[in-house]
Amino acid sequence: MALADAAPHLAQYERQWAKRLRYARAGVSLAPIDAALVRLQGRIASAVMNRLRDPELASQTWREAIERAQERARGVASRLVLPRPGAMIEAVPRR
Repeated sequence: MALADAAPHLAQYERQWAKRLRYARAGVSLAPIDAALVRLQGRIASAVMNRLRDPELASQTWREAIERAQERARGVASRLVLPRPGAMIEAVPRR
């Protein structure tokens, strides 16, 4: 399995992609997260290409793995409901 070596990186990629989706909804700068995602893509590609000697197959395999991780993250991120900043403070009654 070519993706076995990349599994930890794929799991981290999925978490980072979910974080990117949350930050995008909140209007926060995505530059640091995008940089981290690019580094993870490089690690995933390297792990897959070390296992698969056919460049076409390796490229297709890691791109599909990235797309699956993004889809899983979209499913998780769409279910998360985060309170807006300060909402918890407003919800506590003052005495």
